[in-house]
Amino acid sequence: MRKVIFWASLLGFSCVPIPLFFDLSGLVFVLQEASFPEAIAPVPVGLFAVSFVFFLYFFGSFVYPDSYTRFVGLSVSLVGFFVFVVLMCWSLFLSGASFLRALQVYIPLLLLSFISYPTGFFERKLVFWVTLGSISLFVFLHLFSIFFFAENWLVTTSYEFAMFYGFGIYQPLVTYTAVISLYMVVALGAILSVRVGLVCRFGLMLIVLQMLLVLALGARRASIVELIMIASIAAVFAVAYLLVKVRFSIGGVVLFAMALFLFSIVDLISSLPVFRRLAESYSSSTLDSGRFEIYGRAIRELSSDYILLLGGRGAASGYHNFALDLVYSIGLVPLLIFLVAVIAIFAKGLKRMRHEVRKSSWSSLFLFLSVIACFFVQSMVNASVTQPYYLANLLVVVLLLYFMPNRASGGVGSS
Repeated sequence: MRKVIFWASLLGFSCVPIPLFFDLSGLVFVLQEASFPEAIAPVPVGLFAVSFVFFLYFFGSFVYPDSYTRFVGLSVSLVGFFVFVVLMCWSLFLSGASFLRALQVYIPLLLLSFISYPTGFFERKLVFWVTLGSISLFVFLHLFSIFFFAENWLVTTSYEFAMFYGFGIYQPLVTYTAVISLYMVVALGAILSVRVGLVCRFGLMLIVLQMLLVLALGARRASIVELIMIASIAAVFAVAYLLVKVRFSIGGVVLFAMALFLFSIVDLISSLPVFRRLAESYSSSTLDSGRFEIYGRAIRELSSDYILLLGGRGAASGYHNFALDLVYSIGLVPLLIFLVAVIAIFAKGLKRMRHEVRKSSWSSLFLFLSVIACFFVQSMVNASVTQPYYLANLLVVVLLLYFMPNRASGGVGSS
Protein backbone atom coordinates (compact mmCIF):
# COMPACT_ATOMS: atom_id res chain seq x y z
CA MET A 1 0.00 0.00 0.00
CA ARG A 2 2.89 2.33 0.80
CA LYS A 3 4.32 1.91 -2.71
CA VAL A 4 0.88 2.27 -4.31
CA ILE A 5 0.42 5.67 -2.63
CA PHE A 6 3.80 6.91 -3.79
CA TRP A 7 3.65 5.68 -7.40
CA ALA A 8 0.10 7.00 -7.77
CA SER A 9 1.32 10.37 -6.47
CA LEU A 10 4.12 10.38 -9.06
CA LEU A 11 1.51 9.99 -11.78
CA GLY A 12 -0.37 12.92 -10.27
CA PHE A 13 2.73 15.13 -10.17
CA SER A 14 3.43 14.36 -13.83
CA CYS A 15 -0.04 15.67 -14.74
CA VAL A 16 0.14 18.96 -12.80
CA PRO A 17 2.18 21.01 -15.34
CA ILE A 18 0.16 19.90 -18.40
CA PRO A 19 -2.23 22.70 -19.51
CA LEU A 20 -5.18 20.35 -20.04
CA PHE A 21 -8.59 21.54 -18.77
CA PHE A 22 -11.87 19.81 -18.03
CA ASP A 23 -15.13 21.70 -18.57
CA LEU A 24 -17.45 20.90 -15.67
CA SER A 25 -20.45 22.36 -17.49
CA GLY A 26 -20.33 19.76 -20.27
CA LEU A 27 -18.18 17.15 -18.53
CA VAL A 28 -15.72 17.15 -21.44
CA PHE A 29 -12.06 17.96 -21.87
CA VAL A 30 -11.32 21.37 -23.41
CA LEU A 31 -9.94 20.04 -26.69
CA GLN A 32 -10.96 22.38 -29.47
CA GLU A 33 -9.45 22.98 -32.89
CA ALA A 34 -9.27 26.70 -32.20
CA SER A 35 -6.41 28.95 -31.14
CA PHE A 36 -8.21 30.23 -28.05
CA PRO A 37 -10.62 27.55 -26.75
CA GLU A 38 -13.69 28.61 -24.82
CA ALA A 39 -15.29 26.85 -21.86
CA ILE A 40 -17.96 27.71 -19.28
CA ALA A 41 -16.45 26.07 -16.19
CA PRO A 42 -12.90 25.00 -17.06
CA VAL A 43 -10.88 23.30 -14.32
CA PRO A 44 -7.27 22.27 -14.96
CA VAL A 45 -6.46 18.59 -14.69
CA GLY A 46 -3.46 19.77 -12.65
CA LEU A 47 -5.77 20.98 -9.87
CA PHE A 48 -7.43 17.57 -9.67
CA ALA A 49 -3.96 15.99 -9.73
CA VAL A 50 -2.42 18.12 -6.97
CA SER A 51 -5.53 17.69 -4.79
CA PHE A 52 -5.30 13.93 -5.35
CA VAL A 53 -1.61 13.93 -4.42
CA PHE A 54 -2.12 15.93 -1.23
CA PHE A 55 -5.03 13.64 -0.25
CA LEU A 56 -2.85 10.56 -0.74
CA TYR A 57 0.01 12.02 1.28
CA PHE A 58 -2.33 13.33 4.00
CA PHE A 59 -3.84 9.85 4.32
CA GLY A 60 -0.36 8.34 4.23
CA SER A 61 0.82 10.59 7.08
CA PHE A 62 -1.55 8.71 9.41
CA VAL A 63 -1.00 5.20 8.06
CA TYR A 64 2.74 5.54 7.36
CA PRO A 65 3.99 8.46 9.49
CA ASP A 66 7.60 7.46 8.85
CA SER A 67 7.12 7.92 5.07
CA TYR A 68 4.81 10.96 4.83
CA THR A 69 4.39 14.11 6.85
CA ARG A 70 2.03 17.09 6.94
CA PHE A 71 2.93 20.73 6.34
CA VAL A 72 1.00 21.68 9.51
CA GLY A 73 -0.47 19.73 12.40
CA LEU A 74 -3.92 18.20 12.27
CA SER A 75 -5.42 20.85 14.56
CA VAL A 76 -4.17 23.64 12.28
CA SER A 77 -5.57 21.81 9.25
CA LEU A 78 -8.98 21.58 10.89
CA VAL A 79 -8.92 25.29 11.82
CA GLY A 80 -7.97 26.13 8.24
CA PHE A 81 -10.85 24.00 6.97
CA PHE A 82 -13.27 25.73 9.38
CA VAL A 83 -12.16 29.19 8.17
CA PHE A 84 -12.54 27.96 4.58
CA VAL A 85 -16.15 26.88 5.25
CA VAL A 86 -16.98 30.21 6.96
CA LEU A 87 -15.54 32.24 4.08
CA MET A 88 -17.36 30.08 1.52
CA CYS A 89 -20.65 30.71 3.33
CA TRP A 90 -19.94 34.46 3.43
CA SER A 91 -19.32 34.61 -0.32
CA LEU A 92 -22.27 32.35 -1.20
CA PHE A 93 -24.92 33.97 0.99
CA LEU A 94 -23.70 37.54 1.54
CA SER A 95 -21.61 38.40 -1.52
CA GLY A 96 -23.80 36.41 -3.91
CA ALA A 97 -20.95 34.49 -5.50
CA SER A 98 -21.47 31.24 -7.34
CA PHE A 99 -20.08 28.09 -5.73
CA LEU A 100 -17.35 27.72 -8.38
CA ARG A 101 -16.30 31.36 -8.06
CA ALA A 102 -16.11 31.16 -4.26
CA LEU A 103 -14.17 27.89 -4.48
CA GLN A 104 -11.78 29.44 -7.00
CA VAL A 105 -10.99 32.24 -4.56
CA TYR A 106 -10.63 30.22 -1.35
CA ILE A 107 -9.12 26.97 -2.59
CA PRO A 108 -5.56 28.19 -1.83
CA LEU A 109 -6.49 28.15 1.87
CA LEU A 110 -7.92 24.64 1.58
CA LEU A 111 -4.90 23.22 -0.25
CA LEU A 112 -2.43 24.96 2.07
CA SER A 113 -4.20 23.47 5.10
CA PHE A 114 -3.75 19.91 3.83
CA ILE A 115 -0.35 19.97 2.08
CA SER A 116 1.53 16.76 2.82
CA TYR A 117 4.69 15.32 1.31
CA PRO A 118 7.09 12.34 1.51
CA THR A 119 9.89 12.36 4.04
CA GLY A 120 12.41 10.20 2.17
CA PHE A 121 15.20 11.76 0.11
CA PHE A 122 14.83 9.20 -2.70
CA GLU A 123 11.07 9.79 -2.99
CA ARG A 124 11.52 13.56 -3.04
CA LYS A 125 14.19 13.25 -5.71
CA LEU A 126 11.85 11.18 -7.90
CA VAL A 127 9.04 13.73 -7.47
CA PHE A 128 11.46 16.50 -8.45
CA TRP A 129 12.74 14.88 -11.64
CA VAL A 130 9.39 13.45 -12.78
CA THR A 131 7.65 16.84 -12.47
CA LEU A 132 10.47 18.79 -14.12
CA GLY A 133 10.66 16.14 -16.84
CA SER A 134 6.92 16.39 -17.48
CA ILE A 135 6.89 20.14 -18.10
CA SER A 136 10.13 19.92 -20.10
CA LEU A 137 8.66 17.25 -22.38
CA PHE A 138 5.48 19.26 -22.97
CA VAL A 139 7.44 22.44 -23.73
CA PHE A 140 9.66 20.52 -26.16
CA LEU A 141 6.61 19.06 -27.94
CA HIS A 142 4.99 22.50 -28.06
CA LEU A 143 8.12 23.99 -29.63
CA PHE A 144 8.16 21.21 -32.21
CA SER A 145 4.50 21.89 -32.95
CA ILE A 146 5.26 25.60 -33.52
CA PHE A 147 8.24 24.87 -35.76
CA PHE A 148 6.24 22.34 -37.76
CA PHE A 149 2.99 24.27 -38.25
CA ALA A 150 3.99 27.96 -38.15
CA GLU A 151 4.69 29.67 -41.47
CA ASN A 152 7.74 31.38 -39.99
CA TRP A 153 8.55 30.52 -36.37
CA LEU A 154 10.69 33.67 -36.00
CA VAL A 155 7.54 35.74 -36.37
CA THR A 156 5.13 33.35 -34.69
CA THR A 157 1.68 34.86 -34.29
CA SER A 158 -0.33 34.51 -31.09
CA TYR A 159 -2.71 32.20 -32.96
CA GLU A 160 0.13 29.90 -34.02
CA PHE A 161 1.66 29.95 -30.53
CA ALA A 162 -1.65 28.91 -28.97
CA MET A 163 -1.88 25.71 -31.04
CA PHE A 164 -0.61 22.28 -29.95
CA TYR A 165 -0.78 19.88 -32.91
CA GLY A 166 -4.08 21.24 -34.10
CA PHE A 167 -5.66 21.80 -30.69
CA GLY A 168 -5.75 25.09 -28.82
CA ILE A 169 -4.05 25.51 -25.44
CA TYR A 170 -6.44 27.06 -22.92
CA GLN A 171 -5.17 30.48 -21.73
CA PRO A 172 -1.88 30.14 -23.65
CA LEU A 173 -0.83 33.75 -23.13
CA VAL A 174 -1.94 34.02 -19.50
CA THR A 175 -1.28 31.15 -17.11
CA TYR A 176 0.64 28.81 -19.45
CA THR A 177 3.58 31.15 -19.99
CA ALA A 178 3.46 32.18 -16.32
CA VAL A 179 3.81 28.54 -15.26
CA ILE A 180 6.75 28.03 -17.63
CA SER A 181 8.53 30.93 -15.90
CA LEU A 182 8.11 29.18 -12.55
CA TYR A 183 9.56 25.91 -13.82
CA MET A 184 12.40 27.75 -15.50
CA VAL A 185 13.43 28.91 -12.01
CA VAL A 186 13.36 25.25 -10.89
CA ALA A 187 15.61 24.26 -13.82
CA LEU A 188 18.01 27.10 -13.01
CA GLY A 189 18.04 25.89 -9.43
CA ALA A 190 18.87 22.37 -10.55
CA ILE A 191 21.86 23.71 -12.46
CA LEU A 192 22.98 25.65 -9.38
CA SER A 193 22.23 23.16 -6.63
CA VAL A 194 22.43 19.62 -7.89
CA ARG A 195 25.65 17.66 -8.02
CA VAL A 196 25.28 16.07 -11.44
CA GLY A 197 27.54 15.08 -14.32
CA LEU A 198 28.32 17.29 -17.29
CA VAL A 199 25.84 15.50 -19.55
CA CYS A 200 22.94 16.01 -17.12
CA ARG A 201 23.94 19.63 -16.51
CA PHE A 202 24.03 20.21 -20.27
CA GLY A 203 20.55 18.72 -20.52
CA LEU A 204 19.29 21.10 -17.84
CA MET A 205 20.74 24.03 -19.79
CA LEU A 206 18.86 22.87 -22.88
CA ILE A 207 15.66 22.75 -20.81
CA VAL A 208 16.21 26.36 -19.72
CA LEU A 209 16.90 27.41 -23.31
CA GLN A 210 13.75 25.80 -24.67
CA MET A 211 11.68 27.43 -21.93
CA LEU A 212 13.21 30.81 -22.75
CA LEU A 213 12.42 30.25 -26.41
CA VAL A 214 8.78 29.43 -25.67
CA LEU A 215 8.48 32.57 -23.51
CA ALA A 216 9.97 34.64 -26.33
CA LEU A 217 7.62 33.15 -28.93
CA GLY A 218 4.71 33.82 -26.60
CA ALA A 219 5.56 37.52 -26.85
CA ARG A 220 4.11 38.32 -23.44
CA ARG A 221 5.39 41.46 -21.74
CA ALA A 222 4.98 39.98 -18.25
CA SER A 223 7.36 37.15 -19.21
CA ILE A 224 10.07 39.63 -20.15
CA VAL A 225 9.59 41.50 -16.88
CA GLU A 226 9.90 38.20 -15.00
CA LEU A 227 13.10 37.37 -16.89
CA ILE A 228 14.63 40.76 -16.13
CA MET A 229 13.74 40.46 -12.44
CA ILE A 230 15.27 36.98 -12.17
CA ALA A 231 18.45 38.20 -13.87
CA SER A 232 18.59 41.25 -11.58
CA ILE A 233 18.20 39.10 -8.46
CA ALA A 234 20.96 36.77 -9.71
CA ALA A 235 23.27 39.75 -10.34
CA VAL A 236 22.66 41.23 -6.88
CA PHE A 237 23.22 37.88 -5.17
CA ALA A 238 26.38 37.23 -7.20
CA VAL A 239 27.92 40.56 -6.24
CA ALA A 240 26.85 40.19 -2.59
CA TYR A 241 28.15 36.62 -2.47
CA LEU A 242 31.56 37.60 -3.82
CA LEU A 243 31.81 40.61 -1.50
CA VAL A 244 30.87 38.64 1.60
CA LYS A 245 33.20 35.74 0.82
CA VAL A 246 36.03 38.18 -0.07
CA ARG A 247 37.64 35.49 -2.17
CA PHE A 248 37.18 33.62 -5.39
CA SER A 249 34.04 31.48 -5.16
CA ILE A 250 32.55 29.11 -7.71
CA GLY A 251 29.05 29.81 -6.39
CA GLY A 252 29.37 33.56 -6.88
CA VAL A 253 30.88 33.15 -10.35
CA VAL A 254 28.08 30.80 -11.43
CA LEU A 255 25.40 33.22 -10.20
CA PHE A 256 27.11 36.12 -11.98
CA ALA A 257 27.43 34.09 -15.20
CA MET A 258 23.76 33.16 -14.95
CA ALA A 259 22.81 36.84 -14.59
CA LEU A 260 24.90 37.79 -17.63
CA PHE A 261 23.38 34.94 -19.62
CA LEU A 262 19.80 35.95 -18.79
CA PHE A 263 20.47 39.58 -19.62
CA SER A 264 22.14 38.59 -22.90
CA ILE A 265 19.03 36.63 -23.93
CA VAL A 266 17.29 39.96 -24.52
CA ASP A 267 19.86 40.84 -27.16
CA LEU A 268 20.26 37.34 -28.61
CA ILE A 269 16.58 36.91 -29.44
CA SER A 270 15.94 40.54 -30.44
CA SER A 271 14.58 39.39 -33.80
CA LEU A 272 11.78 37.41 -32.19
CA PRO A 273 8.22 38.81 -31.88
CA VAL A 274 8.35 39.76 -28.23
CA PHE A 275 10.80 42.62 -28.68
CA ARG A 276 9.18 43.85 -31.86
CA ARG A 277 5.80 43.96 -30.14
CA LEU A 278 7.30 45.69 -27.12
CA ALA A 279 8.78 48.35 -29.37
CA GLU A 280 5.44 48.82 -31.12
CA SER A 281 3.67 49.05 -27.77
CA TYR A 282 6.14 51.65 -26.53
CA SER A 283 5.86 53.76 -29.68
CA SER A 284 2.07 53.66 -29.55
CA SER A 285 1.99 54.36 -25.78
CA THR A 286 0.24 51.04 -25.07
CA LEU A 287 3.09 49.36 -23.19
CA ASP A 288 0.93 48.89 -20.09
CA SER A 289 -2.03 47.55 -22.15
CA GLY A 290 -4.23 50.09 -20.40
CA ARG A 291 -3.55 48.52 -16.99
CA PHE A 292 -3.10 51.85 -15.16
CA GLU A 293 -6.36 53.15 -16.55
CA ILE A 294 -8.09 49.95 -15.38
CA TYR A 295 -6.52 50.25 -11.92
CA GLY A 296 -7.66 53.85 -11.64
CA ARG A 297 -11.21 52.88 -12.58
CA ALA A 298 -11.12 50.01 -10.07
CA ILE A 299 -10.06 52.28 -7.20
CA ARG A 300 -12.79 54.79 -8.06
CA GLU A 301 -15.46 52.08 -8.19
CA LEU A 302 -14.40 50.47 -4.93
CA SER A 303 -14.00 53.73 -3.00
CA SER A 304 -17.42 54.99 -4.10
CA ASP A 305 -19.32 51.92 -2.88
CA TYR A 306 -18.54 50.89 0.71
CA ILE A 307 -20.81 47.83 0.57
CA LEU A 308 -18.89 46.60 -2.46
CA LEU A 309 -15.58 47.46 -0.78
CA LEU A 310 -16.34 45.60 2.45
CA GLY A 311 -18.54 42.74 1.28
CA GLY A 312 -17.68 42.15 -2.37
CA ARG A 313 -19.90 41.41 -5.33
CA GLY A 314 -19.14 37.72 -5.83
CA ALA A 315 -18.06 37.95 -9.48
CA ALA A 316 -14.89 38.38 -11.47
CA SER A 317 -13.89 42.03 -11.73
CA GLY A 318 -11.84 42.21 -14.92
CA TYR A 319 -9.36 44.46 -13.07
CA HIS A 320 -6.35 42.33 -14.14
CA ASN A 321 -4.87 42.61 -10.66
CA PHE A 322 -4.87 39.94 -7.96
CA ALA A 323 -5.53 42.21 -4.95
CA LEU A 324 -8.16 44.40 -6.64
CA ASP A 325 -9.89 41.35 -8.10
CA LEU A 326 -10.15 39.74 -4.66
CA VAL A 327 -11.53 42.91 -3.07
CA TYR A 328 -14.19 43.11 -5.79
CA SER A 329 -15.04 39.40 -5.58
CA ILE A 330 -15.15 38.76 -1.83
CA GLY A 331 -14.82 42.16 -0.13
CA LEU A 332 -12.19 43.65 2.16
CA VAL A 333 -13.40 41.94 5.37
CA PRO A 334 -13.27 38.35 4.03
CA LEU A 335 -10.03 39.17 2.24
CA LEU A 336 -8.34 40.20 5.50
CA ILE A 337 -9.58 37.03 7.22
CA PHE A 338 -8.37 34.98 4.24
CA LEU A 339 -4.90 36.59 4.26
CA VAL A 340 -4.48 36.26 8.04
CA ALA A 341 -5.41 32.56 7.82
CA VAL A 342 -3.04 31.89 4.91
CA ILE A 343 -0.13 33.74 6.56
CA ALA A 344 -0.74 32.00 9.92
CA ILE A 345 -0.86 28.52 8.33
CA PHE A 346 2.22 29.24 6.21
CA ALA A 347 4.14 30.46 9.29
CA LYS A 348 3.11 27.34 11.22
CA GLY A 349 4.25 25.16 8.36
CA LEU A 350 7.65 26.85 8.12
CA LYS A 351 8.13 26.46 11.87
CA ARG A 352 7.17 22.78 11.63
CA MET A 353 9.70 22.01 8.88
CA ARG A 354 12.45 24.19 10.35
CA HIS A 355 14.15 21.15 11.90
CA GLU A 356 14.77 19.79 8.38
CA VAL A 357 16.52 22.94 7.19
CA ARG A 358 19.85 23.60 8.85
CA LYS A 359 21.00 26.61 6.90
CA SER A 360 19.73 28.61 3.93
CA SER A 361 22.22 28.79 1.07
CA TRP A 362 22.65 31.72 -1.29
CA SER A 363 21.26 29.70 -4.17
CA SER A 364 18.19 28.76 -2.11
CA LEU A 365 17.41 32.39 -1.32
CA PHE A 366 17.95 33.33 -4.95
CA LEU A 367 15.48 30.68 -6.11
CA PHE A 368 12.76 31.52 -3.61
CA LEU A 369 13.09 35.25 -4.29
CA SER A 370 12.87 34.54 -8.03
CA VAL A 371 9.62 32.62 -7.51
CA ILE A 372 8.28 35.48 -5.36
CA ALA A 373 9.24 37.94 -8.11
CA CYS A 374 7.37 35.88 -10.73
CA PHE A 375 4.35 35.65 -8.44
CA PHE A 376 4.44 39.42 -7.86
CA VAL A 377 4.53 40.15 -11.59
CA GLN A 378 1.63 37.80 -12.29
CA SER A 379 -0.38 39.26 -9.41
CA MET A 380 0.06 42.75 -10.84
CA VAL A 381 -1.27 41.82 -14.28
CA ASN A 382 -3.62 38.89 -13.54
CA ALA A 383 -5.55 37.20 -10.74
CA SER A 384 -2.64 34.83 -10.10
CA VAL A 385 -3.53 32.30 -7.39
CA THR A 386 -7.24 32.47 -8.18
CA GLN A 387 -6.28 30.89 -11.50
CA PRO A 388 -6.33 27.17 -10.51
CA TYR A 389 -3.72 26.13 -13.08
CA TYR A 390 -1.25 28.73 -11.80
CA LEU A 391 -2.06 27.95 -8.15
CA ALA A 392 -1.50 24.20 -8.52
CA ASN A 393 1.86 24.70 -10.21
CA LEU A 394 2.96 27.43 -7.80
CA LEU A 395 2.44 25.06 -4.85
CA VAL A 396 4.26 22.26 -6.66
CA VAL A 397 7.17 24.54 -7.63
CA VAL A 398 7.64 25.61 -4.00
CA LEU A 399 7.67 21.94 -3.00
CA LEU A 400 10.19 21.16 -5.74
CA LEU A 401 12.53 23.86 -4.47
CA TYR A 402 12.24 22.30 -1.02
CA PHE A 403 12.76 18.78 -2.44
CA MET A 404 15.62 19.82 -4.71
CA PRO A 405 18.47 17.31 -4.39
CA ASN A 406 21.42 19.10 -2.85
CA ARG A 407 24.92 18.30 -1.69
CA ALA A 408 23.92 17.43 1.86
CA SER A 409 20.32 16.34 2.24
CA GLY A 410 16.87 16.40 0.73
CA GLY A 411 15.93 20.05 1.11
CA VAL A 412 16.93 22.95 -1.02
CA GLY A 413 17.81 24.86 2.10
CA SER A 414 20.55 22.44 3.07
CA SER A 415 24.11 23.34 2.38
